[in-house]
Amino acid sequence: SEVVEGDYVLFTYTDGAGVIPGIVEKFLENNTGVKAVVGSGNRDRHEATFNFAADKIAEKYGASIIAKVDDGGTDEELEDIKKALEAY
Repeated sequence: SEVVEGDYVLFTYTDGAGVIPGIVEKFLENNTGVKAVVGSGNRDRHEATFNFAADKIAEKYGASIIAKVDDGGTDEELEDIKKALEAY
């Protein structure tokens, strides 16, 4: 039921085998201003569907993908994300 005023960058995980988590899907339905996505997933457990939620959100809502990280991401990936966020 949360509402975001304006544009935003979404950080999300991928549920199960490449599914957008239900709570994230509901959030997106209520908030159309998503401009970019940062996805996290577990490559070891879901290699074939790694970070599919980020891909699906980008396609469905016309958002760009800033990064797709494995679990919490590396220090280098997190720095790259911080730099990308400065552009927004």
